[in-house]
Amino acid sequence: MLMKKLRYIMVVGSISLILFSCNKGSEMSTDMASAEPAVAELALEESLQVSDATAQKVPVQQGIASAQQKKIVKTGSVSIEASNVGSSKQHLDVLVSKFEGYYEQESLSKGNTISSYNLTIRIPAQKYDAFMAEIDKGRDRITSKTVQSQDLTAQYYDLDSRVNSKRAYLQRYTELLAKAKSVKEVLEIEEQIRMIQEEIDATQASLKALSNQVDYSTLTVYLYQEQSNISIGTDNFGSKFVDALRFGWTALESAFIVAISVWPFLLIGVVGFLVFRKYRNRRRRAKSI
Repeated sequence: MLMKKLRYIMVVGSISLILFSCNKGSEMSTDMASAEPAVAELALEESLQVSDATAQKVPVQQGIASAQQKKIVKTGSVSIEASNVGSSKQHLDVLVSKFEGYYEQESLSKGNTISSYNLTIRIPAQKYDAFMAEIDKGRDRITSKTVQSQDLTAQYYDLDSRVNSKRAYLQRYTELLAKAKSVKEVLEIEEQIRMIQEEIDATQASLKALSNQVDYSTLTVYLYQEQSNISIGTDNFGSKFVDALRFGWTALESAFIVAISVWPFLLIGVVGFLVFRKYRNRRRRAKSI
């Protein structure tokens, strides 16, 4: 009888333990299921925060690493007195082509005393010094020269950092757009994306213009030739002979121009002289008869 009671107690205890374990497992499963969205949302938020912090940190590191590369803009001007402005301009064309530059602006002026070129030349920055050395050792005389350098390193990398930061924010808003739940949220996020994209485009345009100034140095050249053919103070026969020919030709040109301008009066005078002469001849004949 005692053995039967013990067996009964053991069976009841086992069944109770099994039921308790099942109930506890069900409660734990329910808690875990309810906690999964919160955990997923927290993980997503932490992921976005980490990506945003990383995106902001990378441009700074890139800017520091790239700051070793100086961004120097060189500009200069030079005046060159040539013995033959045409051949000197051709020689300059060869130099510009040799150093892979180009003319940004070119104008020619010819006067009675001076013929000159006003030139704006763009030369790759790394070849600017060699180009200037070629000009210095040329056959023409340099009458003036100035060279200026401007350090735009801070400005350049500030613009570069802004572009990278704006791109990171653009990526963040693009991710948020994919998770938007209403039309209002979509419109607001799209407006932010549009504004950021406009800022990126404007900053990139400024950065491109600045890069062009850095990559190509600017040199302004005034190339001129004085047109005086006879030295002051010469008094030899050749000079006098040339002066006489020039004066005679100038006088002949002037007389011809004057004759053309007064031809109606000359015609009237010739006609009047002929009429008067004919009238006088008739009177003489009449008196002789």
